[in-house]
Amino acid sequence: MKPIKLLLLFTSFLVLMGCASKRMVNKAIELEKQGLYHEAAEYYYKALRKKRDNIDAKVGLKRNGQKVLDDHLANFYKSYNLKDHKAATYHYIDAQKYHHKVQAIGIRLAFAEHYQGYFSESKKIYLSEQYDKGKRYFEARNYEQSKPIFQEIVTIDDTFKDSKNLLNISIIEPMYLKGKEYSKNRLHKKAYYEFSRVVTKSPNYKDAEILKQRALKDAQLTIAILPFQSASTKRTHANTLAAKVATDIINQNNKFISVIDRTYIDQIIREQKLNMSGLVNSSGAVKAGKLIGANSIVFGRLGKLNVNRGRRSVKRKAAYIKEQKRVYDEQTQSYQMVNTYTKTEYTEVFQESSISLSINFQLISTETGRVLASEVIEHTLNDHVHYAEYPEGNYRNLVINPNQAQGTMKMHKLFKARKKLRTVDDMVNEACSEASGQITTRIIKYETSR
Repeated sequence: MKPIKLLLLFTSFLVLMGCASKRMVNKAIELEKQGLYHEAAEYYYKALRKKRDNIDAKVGLKRNGQKVLDDHLANFYKSYNLKDHKAATYHYIDAQKYHHKVQAIGIRLAFAEHYQGYFSESKKIYLSEQYDKGKRYFEARNYEQSKPIFQEIVTIDDTFKDSKNLLNISIIEPMYLKGKEYSKNRLHKKAYYEFSRVVTKSPNYKDAEILKQRALKDAQLTIAILPFQSASTKRTHANTLAAKVATDIINQNNKFISVIDRTYIDQIIREQKLNMSGLVNSSGAVKAGKLIGANSIVFGRLGKLNVNRGRRSVKRKAAYIKEQKRVYDEQTQSYQMVNTYTKTEYTEVFQESSISLSINFQLISTETGRVLASEVIEHTLNDHVHYAEYPEGNYRNLVINPNQAQGTMKMHKLFKARKKLRTVDDMVNEACSEASGQITTRIIKYETSR
């Protein structure tokens, strides 16, 4: 069935195309009668595009298209005799384009070959004039003026002298010079992007690749993440937080941020015998950052860590234990299974806990000692368990009410619930992960705003 439908659709499409083609031919005939052969030729062309085997369209396009082509060539020859070599060049190009256009749909027009020599002469004269004009602008480093001129020459003839090379330089050199100007003004990130544009267009252009890498290095925030300070009981958490911050920043894959290896930082601190207590203020941190070779440092402090373990609430709840017994029925004189319900109790346990954590961080320039970014982060995490126990037997036999199913399913879920609260370390690690994300976002925000 489907192939038949597709065949019908295709046939309908061909019929519609044929009808459209015929309408265009009729319109072309009317225009031709009025002497409007340019317009007529266009309608014959469109009709032939719709239906390639339309004989009337083929004949009409060949007849009127030849007149259109002859007009292009006549305009060319007239401009050539008037020594208007620009007009002559473009008239001949128009003639070539029209000839190729109709030839692409199978119509061959007569193109007088003797015009080729005249065209070569006019083209050479016009392009030479444009080349000399463009060269003067180029030598004066007026690339905005030289670029469109060489663009025109290359569009007409991309082998004309060294126009293609001069065009590339006219496009690339302004980017290169802008990059150098940015570097001079210490706008290293902008310089990096300009040199990147240069290298993308021409990988070996002058020393652009070297300047690009230099600009990248100068633009980078070279960050040393110093050990975070905390009370001794929280040292592990502080170390975890500092490591997470380093990892999160690295995972951003931001080319303008370089994180100094933690092992190297620890080595410098040991070798220079820097007292950890001296790193808690900005001046001490800046000194450490300079010794490490960083242009910025991140240091922070884990403040209060409050842990609240709520009381464990244990309640005995009433329920029924459901059992099946085999009972003899006098009426049917057979044994039947019947449900019996016996009162019992099960245990419900509820407990909750929470932690609150305060973290203070700063991003500081080692060059100026200025605070580039800072934030105080407060985190509170809560956890609770609510579960049930029935050590006397199988909880699946427990029901809340023998006459109603409501509530029993909810009770059974409590027997499957989690029974252990999360550890403090686990909750602190989660808080540190979230805090690390906030610190990283703040640093990235500063970097992108530079």
